[in-house]
Amino acid sequence: MARDILREENHGGNVYGPRGKLRTDALDFSANINPLGPPPGVKKLLRENIDMVAYYPQPAAQALRNDLAAWHGLKPDTLLVGNGSIEFIYLLPQALNIKKALIIIPGFSEYERSCRLYGVKSVFFRTKEKDGFKVDMPELIKAVSEVDAVFLCNPNNPTGTIVSARELSVLIKYCERYKVFLIVDEAFIDFSDDVAKASVIKETARHKYLLVLRSLTKIFALAGLRLGYIAADAGLIKRVAAFQYPWNVNALAQAAAAEAIRDRQYIEKSRELIATERGYLVTGLPNLSGVKVYPGAANFVLCELDSPGAGSARELRVRLERRGVLIRDCRNFRGLDGRFFRVAVRSRAENKKLLSALSHYLERR
Repeated sequence: MARDILREENHGGNVYGPRGKLRTDALDFSANINPLGPPPGVKKLLRENIDMVAYYPQPAAQALRNDLAAWHGLKPDTLLVGNGSIEFIYLLPQALNIKKALIIIPGFSEYERSCRLYGVKSVFFRTKEKDGFKVDMPELIKAVSEVDAVFLCNPNNPTGTIVSARELSVLIKYCERYKVFLIVDEAFIDFSDDVAKASVIKETARHKYLLVLRSLTKIFALAGLRLGYIAADAGLIKRVAAFQYPWNVNALAQAAAAEAIRDRQYIEKSRELIATERGYLVTGLPNLSGVKVYPGAANFVLCELDSPGAGSARELRVRLERRGVLIRDCRNFRGLDGRFFRVAVRSRAENKKLLSALSHYLERR
């Protein structure tokens, strides 16, 4: 029987012990969260407004939708807030009545999982290791004519590759012409060097078949609160909203998100930190014997154990976990094998510890 990669260990960020207690001793490089932690204003707001848990949240998070609309220069009725962007990944196959979806691989496994759950046939567009996993846009365009929807993560998880808005414009127009939904997942785009040249969220105001997913949990380190949103044509937003359950985003999460997006200084500081530390890792990791690096535009780096004696990513994960360092074994990403692992970009002190732990493992192979 073929191996079902979707039933194996799925995601990073499992920092809980056997009794559900948070492991404060672990350095978590397996989840791609801003190493700065939540903005100071958000921490203060959560401490001072804990009594909000006694009340129902605002329906449809309308105040937050207004704030997000002002931030992006869009209309509130073209945005919808969710319990993480993952909520929309699972709503879209139903809401859009998708029958056949094209998924770019290696890529986020939940696109395929959501399609499978709702009986959607998945077909795959494989990016190539020899090309650094970059998307061949002309070839991709040829592949979309026989599907109802395309899932494209930008920057891509786990490869970190990014497609510019200029490159995507051709795909957007092609999908519009053939009435193919283009779902662009921009969960990590806030960490890229030039968001304006990569994001297509403003294009949703002009294209009825374009949907853009955004996450607030990555850039603002609010993964535990679960916050995301979708931008699309107002008619599409109504279709998706019909599948949401009431009070889907809790009151503290709504308040925290509204406070977070006001802190533009925090966002710029985060981008500068990630750019600097990503460069540090991209320079330092290849100096380790047996490690190949695929530079990207997100807050993580894809790596490959490329020498015969380097072992497997699974073995590496187990060994490093014993040293209190968590990494992401990428073998359950369709299109990758047991040689690949992913590490988040963290602070300089933490990144040094990662390099040290990797060096210790590789020297003893």
